[in-house]
Amino acid sequence: MWDAWAQAGETSNYQSPALARYATGSALTTLVDALKTNSQKQRYFRGRPTLHAAVTELSLQSDPATASIRDCAESGNWRTVDANGRTVSENAGRRKILATVAVTAGVWKVSTFNVQPGGSC
Repeated sequence: MWDAWAQAGETSNYQSPALARYATGSALTTLVDALKTNSQKQRYFRGRPTLHAAVTELSLQSDPATASIRDCAESGNWRTVDANGRTVSENAGRRKILATVAVTAGVWKVSTFNVQPGGSC
């Protein structure tokens, strides 16, 4: 999901079909809304976060099946720039990300996530 979001963010393409390939529900809404705001402000992503995700809980018997994921993402190589290429936001620091993924139409997708501030892990 993060790679799809970072790629869509290069042009602030909030209509990228790749987003729905990896996210659903409130997670998808959050991604789309953030990119839509960036598009309106003419802001774009450069670089990629470095992820260190691990499954912390797996519930295959639930309907739908779900998993909890914890990450300590490094975002120092990921920044937001304006239309002139000037950095407007540096996402430096390691940040804790907690996510839930669920099986949706036979595919695992991120359904919720929470990103903590830089330095949270």
